[in-house]
Amino acid sequence: MLASVAAFASERDRDTTRLGDVIGRLAERVASGEDVVGGWYLTGQRFLSVCLIACSPHRMRPEIPCPVGATA
Repeated sequence: MLASVAAFASERDRDTTRLGDVIGRLAERVASGEDVVGGWYLTGQRFLSVCLIACSPHRMRPEIPCPVGATA
């Protein structure tokens, strides 16, 4: 879990139960070979951008191996 949910700008995004559910769903998507992109507004005019790239086998491009041959 993130160190401090207080940094999220919206009250909805600070809900730790909801945030845990979102993180769980994103982890499932990456584990199934799907890339994930997300973004959240933070306090202080900041924005958190997260890009997770799935490793072998990637659902859309299974012919491209993980870097240095590593596996998920």
